[in-house]
Amino acid sequence: MISHRYYYEGDNVLSIIDDIKRDITNQETDISIESTTMNGVTILNIVNERFFFRTSSYASVVMTFVIGDNKIEVLVTSSGAGNGIFNFSWGATTKLYEIWDKFLVKHKFK
Repeated sequence: MISHRYYYEGDNVLSIIDDIKRDITNQETDISIESTTMNGVTILNIVNERFFFRTSSYASVVMTFVIGDNKIEVLVTSSGAGNGIFNFSWGATTKLYEIWDKFLVKHKFK
């Protein structure tokens, strides 16, 4: 399992989130996007699942966005894709994480 936090701070938080949603739905098929707002804080969950032939199993990534006043914090967790008695992922979990890492960096997250 791989887990990492990303941060964004700026005036255009809502437009960044809209861009992310648009970009994701344009390029991904096995994806779920859900959000809720409570006490002025929005939580956005994005879940992606991909099949990897090298392990004959699925890997998944969960991204939880906590959106407040001009700040976004994202927790990205990638897991799964294990195979065999020792549950080796043969790099599938890392590959899926790297895809989303590049995506968030492209959208100016640090």
